[in-house]
Amino acid sequence: MWWLLGAAVAATVELPEGDVLSSFRVRGMGGACAALAESATCQLRQPASVGVRRPEDDNAWGADTTIQAPRHPVLTRLFGGEDDPAPSLRTKWQVGSNLKMNRFAAGVHLRQDAYNGPDGAYTASQWGALAGVSGSAWSVGGAPVLVTWQTPEGGVGAGLGGVVGGLWAPDRSPLRVGLTGRAPVRTQSLSGRAWDSTRLPGRVSVGLGYGFGIANGAREEWPDRVRPTPDGSYLQLFTDVEVTGASGEAVGVFAGGEAPVSVVVRGGGEVDTLQRRLRVRAGAYNEPQRFGDAPDRLHLTGGAAVHAFTWLQGTRWRVGASMDWSPGSPAVAFGLETW
Repeated sequence: MWWLLGAAVAATVELPEGDVLSSFRVRGMGGACAALAESATCQLRQPASVGVRRPEDDNAWGADTTIQAPRHPVLTRLFGGEDDPAPSLRTKWQVGSNLKMNRFAAGVHLRQDAYNGPDGAYTASQWGALAGVSGSAWSVGGAPVLVTWQTPEGGVGAGLGGVVGGLWAPDRSPLRVGLTGRAPVRTQSLSGRAWDSTRLPGRVSVGLGYGFGIANGAREEWPDRVRPTPDGSYLQLFTDVEVTGASGEAVGVFAGGEAPVSVVVRGGGEVDTLQRRLRVRAGAYNEPQRFGDAPDRLHLTGGAAVHAFTWLQGTRWRVGASMDWSPGSPAVAFGLETW
């Protein structure tokens, strides 16, 4: 079997991880999260997001929730699709929520990836408990992350890691700078079989954002809240550079050998126009093939959203869609957003 062939070379395999899982807004801009820091949807990727406020938030407290299920088997069957043939990787879903009170914030997050093998489905989960604090021009956050791994035969592994992040957003400036880091995690087998052990590589991301017609603005009555403040129509541009560490002693699931350091460059932008009733997005990123000799895959992304209604603390609710195209693997998402 493909899994056991990889495990025969080493007792540890690298845990394959799907691409950045985020709202269709972030996805439409190439998945750049480090400087954008869109609260719950980015909080496991950029923990400083947990303390960032929506432009309309005007209370001492605030809350945010996100759920994405791009390849969940229930939704796949609901819309007439079929499960991917083995072997294949699919990101099942993520759900996250946070609560902000004055300068402080806390949240929880769960992400699950699944891998279809000839002998069944393997599932990897990342469980995070986040905490953060913000000021008028910055936000920092972090989380311990429990990584668990389950195999069809009943094998179970678990390991503990962590992720930290920071956002610098000077008051009344259009500039945003983000930095995140994730420690490598090795899951230890809890079922007595060495091949149940996996390794999630470390990762560092640096992000830069700049806006035209939008700036960072801490309101006079709430000077300790970092938030974007639009002035009518605007244009925002974001870019991330992600560096993922080498696989070390771990081997690949879908291909043998060891993986060197890999780099992902993301870029995208958003235009808000028609008196804040229409948003249009576009972006791109490269997808490295961690193992083997295949070249990187180029992804082109885009999307749009329209204002639907205003509710709860003046929050603007929008409906929209995004696309993520790469050769042989197009994807479309749709949903509801409040950022």
